[in-house]
Amino acid sequence: MNGEPTEVEWLKDGVRVRESRRIKAKLDGNECTLKISETRPDDDGVYQCIIRNAFGSDSTSAKLDVLPLKKPEFQTKLKNTEVVEGQDASFNVEVNGTPEPEIEWYKGQNVLEPDENIEILQKDGGRYTLMIKNAKKDDAGMYKCVAFNEEGKVTVRAELSVKETEVIYFSLDLKN
Repeated sequence: MNGEPTEVEWLKDGVRVRESRRIKAKLDGNECTLKISETRPDDDGVYQCIIRNAFGSDSTSAKLDVLPLKKPEFQTKLKNTEVVEGQDASFNVEVNGTPEPEIEWYKGQNVLEPDENIEILQKDGGRYTLMIKNAKKDDAGMYKCVAFNEEGKVTVRAELSVKETEVIYFSLDLKN
């Protein structure tokens, strides 16, 4: 007989786990898996896997925390921005949700992707920045940030205005 497990037992908070439509245990060679589909708050707990074979037994455990799903929500929203042509423009948002929302940035109906003029930054705490480098007149327009997860989707919008660089001409009369 080899050292592979011959018996596997799963416990949750010290009580044997019963398989169901949502909960399936699997033994594949040396790999023991407990799969819980469509998790619910009452699935929270400490799970223990006990394996046995002809040579003895061993166990391991882990805690499962099931977080309630939460639709994305913007904590900091976009603000209209005005820059002079050639300056960098930026839009900042802060968003939360569970699971962590994905973010997409748009100009009008077009999804923005990073390139030499567009930088998209993600910081800790659900903070995101869209940076438009060296803004030009054609960068002006409506921008939006869309945050989404499996619970829903939210959108915020703001306008970018790009003013032309003003050139002031003056003359000096040096005759006096």
